[in-house]
Amino acid sequence: MYTEDYYDDYRMRNGERAAKIYFGLIRSLISISGPLNRHLKKRGIKIFYWVINTPAEWDYAISKDCDGIMSDYPTKLKTYLDKRRQ
Repeated sequence: MYTEDYYDDYRMRNGERAAKIYFGLIRSLISISGPLNRHLKKRGIKIFYWVINTPAEWDYAISKDCDGIMSDYPTKLKTYLDKRRQ
């Protein structure tokens, strides 16, 4: 999953127009999405998101019905998930 931080870094190095084109292409071709997740799950493939570090990214991953989230901030993620369950 391409994060906002990654997008911002790419935009700073390559310009706004290049970033919009690149990320539009990436999202349409290889982005993990609901239909792709359903396709993989039908085949028994587990879906894990890696290096997902913000509440907005965690919400997105959860909305796509992933099986797991890897984060650089596991304690923050656990706290977030605990609050979400309440």
